Amino acid sequence: MAVQELLQASSDSTHVTTVMVPVLAGGFNATDWLMRRNGQDPYASKKLHMLDATRDERAQIGTRRREEQLARSTQLTREALDHLWATTPGVAARKQALFELWDDCAETDDAALGESGRRARMLVVGFIRARLPATGPDAYKPTELAAFNRAKRSASTFAPYE
Repeated sequence: MAVQELLQASSDSTHVTTVMVPVLAGGFNATDWLMRRNGQDPYASKKLHMLDATRDERAQIGTRRREEQLARSTQLTREALDHLWATTPGVAARKQALFELWDDCAETDDAALGESGRRARMLVVGFIRARLPATGPDAYKPTELAAFNRAKRSASTFAPYE
């Protein structure tokens, strides 16, 4: 009987009808509670089993994602450069950000990743030469280049005008 029908029936008769509406559902497991209280995960073995069972599939997904990102690295670098230039105020901050972007490019023996890093660096250097030309008033000064090269993490020398 629907709730409306129950309410109608109760108002038509002298008897009062009580409707029980469940508020909570589920159960309580004391073992789970005790384990959680002591900093343990009661489902750790199930989670590890699931991770083991899906390891190969997750590795394939990761490999495909990496290949897609590397294939789009030129586009992503251009977008990052445009965003950097549009959102970073001031020449000094832009120079710092461009250097950091250059310094973050991959240097590795991994052929695909290394090639992607080389292409990204070429784009950054080309962007610097177009926006901050060596003969322009905002060009990197030799003292700035020396400071950036002391701070770099990469093996290459930051020399955008060479």
